[in-house]
Amino acid sequence: MPLENDEDIDGDFEEFLSKSECCGKLDEVDSRLKRRRQIHNAVERKRRDHINEMIQKLNQLISEYPPESEPTKSNKGEILSKTVEYIMKMQSDLNEAINFIRTHHPDWKRE
Repeated sequence: MPLENDEDIDGDFEEFLSKSECCGKLDEVDSRLKRRRQIHNAVERKRRDHINEMIQKLNQLISEYPPESEPTKSNKGEILSKTVEYIMKMQSDLNEAINFIRTHHPDWKRE
């Protein structure tokens, strides 16, 4: 059934909204959406907290290297950069140790 003008549309919409059954459903939908948003926010907060906790653990680990250095307050980017630098140094040291062993013990095989 086509509507002839905007007044008919507005009137029908107002009538639709005035029914208590409709408002109850809208409240229910709104309530569900709020609950979903709260759950999502809680999950996201937990994820961020875990990431921040792991970054702080990395900071503690790399602050101990070299042992004589004092821990400093660093931002996340600095912590991650120092961690990458530390891992690369450890890989280099490991490769040097393996090469040394291979040179002095030719029958040694790395498992």
